[in-house]
Amino acid sequence: MAKEKFSHPRQPRKKGVTKKPRGQSVAAEFKESPYMNADYVKDEGGVLEVTIGSSKREEMSDGSETKLVLYWDDMKVKPLVLNKTNGRFLVRKIGEFPGNWVGRTLRIENEETPIGPGPRITEVLDSQFAVEDDLSEEEDEEEDEEIDV
Repeated sequence: MAKEKFSHPRQPRKKGVTKKPRGQSVAAEFKESPYMNADYVKDEGGVLEVTIGSSKREEMSDGSETKLVLYWDDMKVKPLVLNKTNGRFLVRKIGEFPGNWVGRTLRIENEETPIGPGPRITEVLDSQFAVEDDLSEEEDEEEDEEIDV
């Protein structure tokens, strides 16, 4: 039996789709993201103090899921897509209803994660509004498993 030669037929390019210029990295795409990322925080001095203006559930660009996005009083600051860690932090410190987060001021810094640096909410600055966190570390971890932000 003769082996068949396997080839990939060249697919015609869809209209309006352009090829990326040679040498443009994926990192450049992340830097141009409409949302806050590690590069943005770094470019803004490494620490941001922002006041929540609103929150909104949005479908991510890949269409795979919907996430909660925080928008700030200062519209020039890029919005933050909440990951589980940042969402759990806000639930523990402020409460579980995003509508109650509006007007709260947060400190955001980059933190190293298993997949690289990322923006991390490190403190609620208007602490007189913060919910008392009286859980032990073990209870805190159990609660984190139950929360789906």
